[in-house]
Amino acid sequence: MTSQLVSMEDVFSDFSAFVGKANGMFGFNSSESENDYSQYINDPVGFMFDVLKEEYLTDDTQELMQSVADNKVTLGKSGNGTGKSYSSARIAIWFFKTRPRGQVYLASAPPITNLTNILFGEIFTVVARHPHLFEGYRTKTMEIKRSAGSFLAGLSIPSSGTKEQRIAKFSGKHAPDGVLFVNDEASAIPDEVFQGEDTCASDDKSRMLAIFNPHNRSGWTYRAERDGQANVVHLSALNHVQVVTGRDDITSGAVTRNTTVLRINQWTRPLVDGEEKGSGTFELPDYLIGVTCVNQKGEALPPLVAGHYKIVEPSFSTIVLGEYPSAGTNSLVNQDWVDLARTRYDQWVSSHGETAPEYVSANVGADIAEYGVDSNCLCFRYGGFVPPLITWGGVNVKQTEGRIASEVSGKEISRINVDATGLGAGVAPHLKGESLPAVPVKVAESPVGDCDLGKFALLNDELAWRVREWFAGDTAMLPPDEQLMEEILAYTYHVGDDGKVRVSPKSVIKDLLKRSPDKFDSLKLTFYETGAFSGLDLS
Repeated sequence: MTSQLVSMEDVFSDFSAFVGKANGMFGFNSSESENDYSQYINDPVGFMFDVLKEEYLTDDTQELMQSVADNKVTLGKSGNGTGKSYSSARIAIWFFKTRPRGQVYLASAPPITNLTNILFGEIFTVVARHPHLFEGYRTKTMEIKRSAGSFLAGLSIPSSGTKEQRIAKFSGKHAPDGVLFVNDEASAIPDEVFQGEDTCASDDKSRMLAIFNPHNRSGWTYRAERDGQANVVHLSALNHVQVVTGRDDITSGAVTRNTTVLRINQWTRPLVDGEEKGSGTFELPDYLIGVTCVNQKGEALPPLVAGHYKIVEPSFSTIVLGEYPSAGTNSLVNQDWVDLARTRYDQWVSSHGETAPEYVSANVGADIAEYGVDSNCLCFRYGGFVPPLITWGGVNVKQTEGRIASEVSGKEISRINVDATGLGAGVAPHLKGESLPAVPVKVAESPVGDCDLGKFALLNDELAWRVREWFAGDTAMLPPDEQLMEEILAYTYHVGDDGKVRVSPKSVIKDLLKRSPDKFDSLKLTFYETGAFSGLDLS
């Protein structure tokens, strides 16, 4: 990676000289870069056509650009190949050129090459086409500088340091003409980045743009949409100019009609009589009716028919439509189930307070922290009722044992299922020595039962599936816990080639959420029963 950054620096270190030569070739005068473009301050689309001489902008792209001009925060939910990095780069240049005392900061999810090669690759494509717009500016690998207080610069996402330090890197940025933050691949950017940016974008002139492929309902981007804190624009492959026209020579690297029609054939099917339209369906656009395509083997597929289609592969929603997958077949727990569980909890609390149902003892799940950044977590589940979870930091085993003993004291407890992986291996035996009903659970061991889809690969998969069954019933009551809900919704499942059911590995969830799913793990542990799951009371 270092050598790649060095080579990028070599390419752009003498960019000012290149700009000067290019100006001479094209006959631009030295004052051109500081022409007044304020007439476009609220008209980014006009700037694209008139100043950058763009020939094709999809309707979705134009809507995204105008949204940044009109709204404090804009979310661009994008399918694949719809031009999200293309749009982000040109929005950055529009803001920079129309605000002489403005600042633009660009960020992208790791690795750093997403920022240097992709996003800044698009930036410097525009610079190379229009060198007169940047004449006299200092240009480096990730910076175009007009003056000490006005520039367009890249910021790498910090991979270490405390939460406060990561927030600080994106804080304290202000400019007289406002600040624009552009976040590409935003769903994989840590929450701390957006928290820092939000402190800077408090004035009326500043803007935040987050553009991403909507894979999972988690993180800042999901919450910003859910809570109505941003204007949302969809960049759908179905609306891309190459898909609409059938031409594949308009935009390099963009989605094509053949690819899109192939995905419709392979990942969806026409609705049959009696099937309802709605979530998990879409209507075929008129311009694709009767269109055929060629598959990977070179075979022509039948023409598409008019009407609504059922999405059978959840990836279609993300890759083609730029939407979160609906309650797809691979979601372990869907949003509707979580919403119902939250409603039941609120109804219970309004009548009984945060008091567990009488005559019901708790199964307790104890997830033990492995590293300093993880949390110890206790989940008490009284049948369907789950009160707020208890978390604390630290990896001192003796202190952890004492805290668990203290928290269960005086409560009706059936069992304490303790994560016995790593540091947790010694916790259950010590608790049993204190006459507590503690049971060690090793989730990497063989499963006990199965489900309608087949056998489970590991005990871990089986416990996660019991969480799914609990939600699918009509008794689950979930407390208002943002992190817990994010962790629950992040999990998916699939049936492998060996016919065994597997849920998302913990490493995948940690990479997705940028933290360990400690709360889900503790909830999952409450469903362990010694020996077999037969007779397990899921109510």
